[in-house]
Amino acid sequence: MDDTAEAVEKQKEIDSLLSGQLTAEDEDDVLKELDDLVASEAVGDDNQEEVGELPEVPSTDPIADRKPQSAKSKSKTKVALEAS
Repeated sequence: MDDTAEAVEKQKEIDSLLSGQLTAEDEDDVLKELDDLVASEAVGDDNQEEVGELPEVPSTDPIADRKPQSAKSKSKTKVALEAS
């Protein structure tokens, strides 16, 4: 039950934030967090992993490069078998 009550409280908090009802204290906290994020970006403190060399992208359309199948290979010939 505690999880449900916490979820309802969290949803109400999110709803009030989205509706623009920030108190002065909330606004100060948001601005401080924004300043911290901007400062960490300026320092270059990013937690992203280095990406290695990526594979080459094909320059041709792979669908257009396929050979069309003949009508004979698309339809299967049915064969009657004896019942045992």
